[in-house]
Amino acid sequence: MLAHRMSRGGRLFRGLAVAGLCGALPPAWAQTYAVDYVATASSATTMDRTGRVIVGTTNLAPPCAGCPPIFGVPAIWVQGRRQLLEIPAGAAYLSIAGVNANGWIAGTAMRLDSTGGPGYVWVPRADGSGHDAMPIGQLPGYEDAMPAGIDDSNRIIGLARTWFVAQDPFTWTADQGLQSLTALGYPVDEPVAVSPGGVVATRTLTYRFDDPSSATAVAPPPDGFYGNTSTLTGAVNDGGMRASFLLSTGGGSQGYRYLARYSDAAGWQLLGGSAASSVPYGIGGINAAGTITANLIGSGVIAFGPDGLSQSLSGMLSAAYAGSTVGSPGDLADDGSILARVMVGRSERLAKLVPVAPCAGQDCMRVSTIAMKGRMVSEPGQPPGQCTPGARNEVTARITALDAAGQPVPGATLKGRFLDDYYLDQTVTLRTNRKGQAVARHSGEACVGAIAFLVDSVAKTGLSLDRTTGQLTAYTIPQPLR
Repeated sequence: MLAHRMSRGGRLFRGLAVAGLCGALPPAWAQTYAVDYVATASSATTMDRTGRVIVGTTNLAPPCAGCPPIFGVPAIWVQGRRQLLEIPAGAAYLSIAGVNANGWIAGTAMRLDSTGGPGYVWVPRADGSGHDAMPIGQLPGYEDAMPAGIDDSNRIIGLARTWFVAQDPFTWTADQGLQSLTALGYPVDEPVAVSPGGVVATRTLTYRFDDPSSATAVAPPPDGFYGNTSTLTGAVNDGGMRASFLLSTGGGSQGYRYLARYSDAAGWQLLGGSAASSVPYGIGGINAAGTITANLIGSGVIAFGPDGLSQSLSGMLSAAYAGSTVGSPGDLADDGSILARVMVGRSERLAKLVPVAPCAGQDCMRVSTIAMKGRMVSEPGQPPGQCTPGARNEVTARITALDAAGQPVPGATLKGRFLDDYYLDQTVTLRTNRKGQAVARHSGEACVGAIAFLVDSVAKTGLSLDRTTGQLTAYTIPQPLR
């Protein structure tokens, strides 16, 4: 298993109008996203700022007939190629703190008691074949060494501690090993997060690594709110702007949480809420511009920097993905892409949301329709509709590509994939005929839920695919013949 960070962790205060926290936004913040598929039966919220390396978990199909699936296997995707991530011996699961632009991954090999464990860094091999786990050691007298993040200089910031006894923040580098931050003159506060450039956020302070005198205090939350100290993880950018959740003092046992942005210059700004402690919530990430992604009441939201309020990511998906929704967004890359889980068909898929704009002019094409048909073929000699080993699904997807004038586009190369509600990921490469059509076919295991088809790309010399219109995904639920 692998535990993702969830919520990453003022007299100055703006935007306290709870009823209008998701109000109208200026056109400058309008954005449309398309879906770049990463994996099925997988989950992740951690991505480096280049968008190249993703860290999460994947479910593996049953290794044999009658065997159960293998759930929650730690995995990484390097430029879309999956590799499994080693769990050190004796660990129950991994808690990942971050991945930097060099592909170095920092995390904790958690013990079965879930209170802590030793810290590790996973270093990419020179040949690209995977990552090797390296223990970062421990400060003398402490039981755990738990990273809070890793910057682009390969420096890990974290906390050494013995649960309920003592703690000391630390830094680690490959050359100098583990060192006490307090011994180097830094604050004793527990680190919450570190930015790519080495800005450290603690419970109450922000400082720049290499400059202990740079520590500045975070202003107290406004009246009626207090900091989310029970869940310490958060996000901070190189400018010291941080993303967090504030709790309402009037929330009672529910502890209502409100998405918030903080900077020394502007103070606290409420962005969206409220979310009770009993519903999913969490910070995804914050980029250099102060744009924040978060999971709020189980739905993905984005608040564009430097001072935009939260709005639904599902509402920003291209119309070509009608019916799709976004949940559990994660880190943002420098190119504007966002790691997220996206509903394609009837199940969520791990994907990157990529900014797209409408195609203008006569050199545009679109997928106008995807017509799907599916049937369940029962095993011979068995009653119709029985989920026996010999039953199968037979599915077709007819995809039509048109140009800007509405005429068929022949000779285009179309790439897509069939996905079921479990493990299916069948890629196809097709060529459109003179009618601009291509037919994809799938024959496989029955009783696996809906079968979806997702168009990854359509290419033809001189034409560009418009991903803001048309239809790029569809699904069918195969029914048995009677």
